[in-house]
Amino acid sequence: MNSKQLDKCVISTDTVLVPCSGEYGGVLGYGMLAGPLMNGKAITQHVLRIAAKKDSPAYFYYVAAFLCSDNFGYHLMASTRFGKDIPEIDPNVLKRIPIPRLETSAEKRIGDIFKRSSVLQEKANQLENTAISLIEQEYEKLIV
Repeated sequence: MNSKQLDKCVISTDTVLVPCSGEYGGVLGYGMLAGPLMNGKAITQHVLRIAAKKDSPAYFYYVAAFLCSDNFGYHLMASTRFGKDIPEIDPNVLKRIPIPRLETSAEKRIGDIFKRSSVLQEKANQLENTAISLIEQEYEKLIV
């Protein structure tokens, strides 16, 4: 893989990531919003990236919340899979997933809550990493 191909694998903050190949019932079709901890890191080409259009960030977070929901987005995305041995999701099919429209204020409120929850999840991940690091440091002191 050359550096130009690697650039295509780099993640940007606030991109919805959807694993698009793998077994059904595994991670296939489960969306997540990339936070700052993932920014600049590379990820496999088997993950779809859904980015906001510059003119509609508020709507993007509403759509992201819908696509990342276990009750709606996951089942809609996973239902588009094809292939027997290693199921795949076609990104062109995902473009046709119906996203229900609500009042603009409701979409904005949902998007804001989703974005805030993603920020809090990111903070939780940082705290978890800190806790793990502290445990490892203490353990290292015991075995030396």
